[in-house]
Amino acid sequence: LLASLVFSIAIRQIGVSLFMAVLVFAVWKKKKNLVIPILGSCVFLFYLLWRDFFSSSAYPSQVFYLPYQEGMRIDLPGFVTRISSNFLAYITGFQSHKLLKLAMMFFSSVTLVGWGINLRVKHALLSLYFAFYLAFLLIWPWQGIRFLVPVIPLILYFFFAGWHKILEISKRVKVS
Repeated sequence: LLASLVFSIAIRQIGVSLFMAVLVFAVWKKKKNLVIPILGSCVFLFYLLWRDFFSSSAYPSQVFYLPYQEGMRIDLPGFVTRISSNFLAYITGFQSHKLLKLAMMFFSSVTLVGWGINLRVKHALLSLYFAFYLAFLLIWPWQGIRFLVPVIPLILYFFFAGWHKILEISKRVKVS
């Protein structure tokens, strides 16, 4: 497991989201047999992140720069603007038409309900991975549907879980 986690980071930096999800899950569920090796590998993880994020030549270091503007570092207000811009882009599905934006916001809301249910009850590790993955996308300088491709199965799963829960609640309200 540990080798897979480290390998996922070495392949692409988005692997940090899987590493963080497993670490938080292990601490949350008090899995001591996982926590100690994962914390021990944090030294190697820190080296990878330092090498990739803070090296001026590495691709991930672009998180700290403005996209398409060579050498221009981002400041805190610019970083907040990037996060809010990315959030709106992903929550509305990159749609420009108002009706499509509303439909995507509804889809996103139902997906969030399904995510919350699974975080608390069923698949906490999947939910944590999904949350860290999306958090990574929020700070990434570029936007695009292509970045969501690896988590489309999770998006659909959380949407249907949320839809099922909403229908279940609406049936209880009608019976009352």
